[in-house]
Amino acid sequence: MRLVRVKAPEGSGVEVGQVAFGAGIAQVTTHQQQVRRASGETETKDVIDIETATPKAKVFLDALMAAPFFDVEKYSIAVRQPRAIVAREGPLKLTRPLVEPTVDIFEELWQFSHVTYGFVGRVLIAAMLLAYGMIQSQLLIKHWIINFPV
Repeated sequence: MRLVRVKAPEGSGVEVGQVAFGAGIAQVTTHQQQVRRASGETETKDVIDIETATPKAKVFLDALMAAPFFDVEKYSIAVRQPRAIVAREGPLKLTRPLVEPTVDIFEELWQFSHVTYGFVGRVLIAAMLLAYGMIQSQLLIKHWIINFPV
């Protein structure tokens, strides 16, 4: 299950809704939102909220990003994964495994492959622990298996 929120330029909510319906999504919720910036500028956005199964969310997001009116400078997309859903659609349709929206995959790849100081630190600490265990002939997994309480 995915919760998808699209913020679009004012007046674009109908177009985004049509893309959602074309992807097999049964309903969308739309409202307007005032966006205020630190510079004092105010802008009205159409906000489209969608609660749907993950495969439908993937089809929708792929279709939206391929739509001729979509511009990454004007639109924003937030995808969330709720912990529990009670909905009209049954669990078999909501929880089909191994389907991820492309934007989720890109975000996870960026987060988990981006080299930061913290990442380098974790790798160095892990390497030192592994080297110490190898020098002492005390690999953690071997110690854990031998001493595992049954």
